[in-house]
Amino acid sequence: MDLVDLAVGNLKFPIILSFALGLFAAFARSDLSIPETVAKGMSIYLLFAIGFNGGVAVNEAGL
Repeated sequence: MDLVDLAVGNLKFPIILSFALGLFAAFARSDLSIPETVAKGMSIYLLFAIGFNGGVAVNEAGL
């Protein structure tokens, strides 16, 4: 698997995608503002995504 395939495959994860979009907005010097309710919803979504990915990893490890 080469580097491009690995990078594209990682963009399927919400945490990596959020980081990439934030990095792009910072480099583009965007005046990005997110309403507080949307930011809170995104935070909850990302926490669930982290938890579910961790749960899958623990299950696959057989712990």
